[in-house]
Amino acid sequence: MSFRGPTILVCLGFLSCVHADLKLGFYDNSCPKAEKLILDFVGEHIPNAPTMAASLLRMHFHDCFVRVIGCNAFVSTQSDRLYNFTGNGDQDPSLDGFYATNLKKNKCRDATDETTLVEMDPGSFRTFDVGYYRNVLKRRGLFESDAALTTDAAAKAAIVNLVDSPPQTFFAGFAMSMEKMGSIGVKTGSSGEIRRNCGVINS
Repeated sequence: MSFRGPTILVCLGFLSCVHADLKLGFYDNSCPKAEKLILDFVGEHIPNAPTMAASLLRMHFHDCFVRVIGCNAFVSTQSDRLYNFTGNGDQDPSLDGFYATNLKKNKCRDATDETTLVEMDPGSFRTFDVGYYRNVLKRRGLFESDAALTTDAAAKAAIVNLVDSPPQTFFAGFAMSMEKMGSIGVKTGSSGEIRRNCGVINS
């Protein structure tokens, strides 16, 4: 499945959160066309810029859960796994050897590269599927947190079950998790603000 369908569903999910005060139609008075504008924009642009889908999901994750994170955190973590895992110029032994060699040769040629884009889901990064989890089971997860998913027996069993299940199982579980995450610490009324510039508090 392409990113278009799931991303539209997730965007609408942002607006139909289970929180008592935040629901579909929340902006009917302040911005009556908001939901349709978002739906139309995502539907029009995702096919031409598929990486935007992941960016929207990441924005939702940061807004609802992380709140604050350093911009270079992921870059340094990835670099350390390849070039300086224990501080002695070594590689993370949990990484699949072929995958690590390929990253060093074609993507992360040195430890200081902060500009090269690396797919978290090589082979199907333009498709919304369980390819990421298949890679994790092969020890080809980009981040250390990916590898950690297979160190716990229950988590690994859940991933194996997910990979072996029909795609609809993953889609349904993903939608449910996005909705749950969207209800974390929702600010409504006077407890928050809709920023004109996401990085700056309204003055």
